[in-house]
Amino acid sequence: MIVHLEGSSDEVANMLRALAGPLAPVPFPVEPAPPIEPLVAPVECPESFKTLVLEWCEGFDLSGTKHWEDDPRAPTSSDRSDALFKLANSRSAGAALRWIKSKEGLTMAVWTLMGEPMDTHQMEIARGVAVNMTQVGSSRFPDLSALLEHFDPFKDK
Repeated sequence: MIVHLEGSSDEVANMLRALAGPLAPVPFPVEPAPPIEPLVAPVECPESFKTLVLEWCEGFDLSGTKHWEDDPRAPTSSDRSDALFKLANSRSAGAALRWIKSKEGLTMAVWTLMGEPMDTHQMEIARGVAVNMTQVGSSRFPDLSALLEHFDPFKDK
């Protein structure tokens, strides 16, 4: 069906409103709202995550050949897996994830928690621990695993 209307813009608009029925909305100018700045609260590292990372770093073997069970004082891998699962289901999980994001990734977060000295060996351990946490966390704390940097952030340093 083709409808041809002639007249001024007001006459045509009135006719279209009449054809559309009594509930047709009357057009009005919409001005865009000003952008809203998000509230960014300071983010602190939860103590439970800090403890977990520092325990994971202690005696970490970069070669991957040393097994935790060889040292009776070292935690077993299942202890770490359980600790990661416990963190994932704790009230501090969200704060830990926000803190890691504020550090721009898991490797940088681990490196920050390791403290001084900030040398090449520390960078390698931080990356190794972050990758290992990601491997374990893929089933125990998937949200944490998603925060591992795709490329090694220390390659350009």
